[in-house]
Amino acid sequence: MRRKRISTSCANCRAVKRRCDKQHPYCGQCVRLGQDCPGYRDEWDLIFRDETNHTIRRANNKNPVVEQASHSPRRLAFPQTSKFLRDVTPGSMMSSQIFASYLEQYFPRTFAPSAFDLDSSYSIISGIYMLPQKTLMLEKALSALACSFLGKVHRDHTLLRYGLRVYNQAIQDMSKALGRKTLSNDIVYTCALFEKIEVRRISSPLHAKAHRKLDPLLSRLAYPMEAGSPIMDAIYNHQKLQLLLSRYQHLSKPIVTWLREPGQGLLYDLIQIITDTSCIAAMADSADVPDPQTSQSLLDDCLALEKRHLDFYNKLQFASGYSPHDDPPQFGRGEIKSGIPPTCTLFGAAYKLSSPGQANFYILLWCSFSCLYPLFHRLQVLAHADTPACLQDPAEGRSSLDMALHLAAFHIGKAMRCLPYCTQEGMNSSGMFYAIYAANQASRAFSHTRDWERFLWAQRATHYCVLSGFDLAARLREVWWNYWFEPSSHNFYRVPYHRGILEPRPLSHDPLYREEVESKVEAKGFDTAST
Repeated sequence: MRRKRISTSCANCRAVKRRCDKQHPYCGQCVRLGQDCPGYRDEWDLIFRDETNHTIRRANNKNPVVEQASHSPRRLAFPQTSKFLRDVTPGSMMSSQIFASYLEQYFPRTFAPSAFDLDSSYSIISGIYMLPQKTLMLEKALSALACSFLGKVHRDHTLLRYGLRVYNQAIQDMSKALGRKTLSNDIVYTCALFEKIEVRRISSPLHAKAHRKLDPLLSRLAYPMEAGSPIMDAIYNHQKLQLLLSRYQHLSKPIVTWLREPGQGLLYDLIQIITDTSCIAAMADSADVPDPQTSQSLLDDCLALEKRHLDFYNKLQFASGYSPHDDPPQFGRGEIKSGIPPTCTLFGAAYKLSSPGQANFYILLWCSFSCLYPLFHRLQVLAHADTPACLQDPAEGRSSLDMALHLAAFHIGKAMRCLPYCTQEGMNSSGMFYAIYAANQASRAFSHTRDWERFLWAQRATHYCVLSGFDLAARLREVWWNYWFEPSSHNFYRVPYHRGILEPRPLSHDPLYREEVESKVEAKGFDTAST
């Protein structure tokens, strides 16, 4: 059967099925009608859009697939056949189409650079993809990234298994490349893609974790070779923030030295604040308890660090065009539709921000604020000092510990008010990546204050991250359920290293799981009192 001829008209003429004179740079028909002509599609867009739609329609007619990813506004329906998997071999046209679908569904639909670019993932991934020459190892890493993500969010197990198989092949190629003891750009680029692949359960856990440790090391080694390269610069700076967050308050001395390299800008200032908070927390929780004099010095450093937090907040407000004394603007009730429960009742109205990057800056800053105040109480006790002014509450007569936990919960509540913006339609999965850390800190803070409603809200936000394809959120969600039952077994003033927490409890301890089971039982008319 002959396929419909591809239209090369401008978008306006195509929309109304009008004959287009195809003048350049703008269509003459649009100019005469006073319309803004969007121009013409380039060759790649013609191939991708029309060929992809044709392929998907043909696949649906042959082998329809039930769509299950209800949280995603756009869905794919790929045929689950061996012929399809042969067609998506790395470097093929089908592989390119799948990768374009990954970019479209993972990153925000309207993406534009701004002064608040905190996450360089889009620049790194799209830059690597657009390289004119790529090794087979790099092609495999690109295919693995796209197939594993799309397979997870659309519950397409065939596509997911294919992505994992290509991922393992790329790791084997990486092992051979490292065995040659030569460092190349492709090795660093491949590691940067590995860092974005999240696989919760595979046959070899060592494979799943090794590249997360290797990637920052290779970035540091390779940076002098390619200093000034846009992709390498983006990878180098991106890895600083990723490593800082993944080992928050558990940093080794070489990592601290690397993070404190000279720099400038909002992101650099934020990294320094979080790094210094991590170092003070580590010293306050040291096996060798500091003497009172050392503790007093650390308490003074902590007070200075609070001022740096406030100064950075003022700088962020100024860069955003807001008053330093006010909160960011807020959405009205019912004004925003997001994928998570509303924040109005528990935390306050959701913040109306201008970009995902701006939201991430506020999220990470308020997370750091939340971790700072419990440190005040810990150092005050070690130094046998008077209660700091920020922990005094003469009105309600709360103790310094209660006040520290209250301030921690208050500031993480502000971070929660940023999440509806990150989950509104069009933000897609990447909008919630840094929200994982905020939801985890919220689960921890509300565990210590024993605030069940807010803890449950944070866990629901984490569950949304799981549905968005983040296996890290799935693992940490189980960790924080375990934390809720035994918060006293962990230090309230230092974020635990999640790999060192005890094994999570069985799923039957998960209240969200129990609610789901009980609702299904009630729907069938059974008594749930004994469930």
